[in-house]
Amino acid sequence: MSYRTNTETPMSNILSISTEGEGTSALKRPGISQATLKSAGIHVVTGEEAETLIGFKTEGLAIPYHDIGERPLTVNEKHFHRVRLTNPLGSAKYLSPKGSGAQLYIPKGQGPTGTTLIMCEGEFKALALAEIGILAVGLGGITSALPGGNLLPALATCIKVWNIDTVAFLGDADTSLIYAFSHEAVKIKAALPEGVKLVLPRVSFADPKGIDDCKEAMGGGFQSWLKGIVAKSVEVSERIDASSLALKLIKLDLKDIAGDFG
Repeated sequence: MSYRTNTETPMSNILSISTEGEGTSALKRPGISQATLKSAGIHVVTGEEAETLIGFKTEGLAIPYHDIGERPLTVNEKHFHRVRLTNPLGSAKYLSPKGSGAQLYIPKGQGPTGTTLIMCEGEFKALALAEIGILAVGLGGITSALPGGNLLPALATCIKVWNIDTVAFLGDADTSLIYAFSHEAVKIKAALPEGVKLVLPRVSFADPKGIDDCKEAMGGGFQSWLKGIVAKSVEVSERIDASSLALKLIKLDLKDIAGDFG
């Protein structure tokens, strides 16, 4: 059986499934309420259910996708889902249907709340932000914004319909150590419509790794903290190359670490 895979944070950091009452599975995800998970249609699937959705028999968490108008996203005549695996297959943590390509996760219930769009790696991070009214979308991976070298059509649509003038490419705390992140950021900047800025908010090594984990840990102080890191974002210029950007991010993080030690 053929399938597409994606890798990300270990399953233990992403999903906890407990049993309550008469066989009721309750989802617990850092930074997201159970009500929001349910409203988004995210649910546990058996191997048989997953086989129907993605063509592969495996247990996990099904994540349905929708377009900007909240209509089910149809790919190859089926409602597109990704499944977060209960038991990863080697380095593969997610599966999606064969031949489905890269897709953009757009949390439901969003509308223009400003001119900045936060673009995260992963559905849960985007959903954690959308839950508190922050305009956000999720990529399947940090190198998934430009399939075939072109901006994801759904991302281009969001930028146009929501009148976005700034895209904030938000990675985890360790992305300064991942050259692919800087390389992708430079390519995204080149592909954005004229006049749209690309900025990189930085999560410190002293903070929890992912933005959803930060939201869980910080509680009521999260939104002001997020506003602060977005305000201090690194802007990606049209002239910078990937190596120079990667070096700039590493230097910023080293300065941050040195500050933590006084």
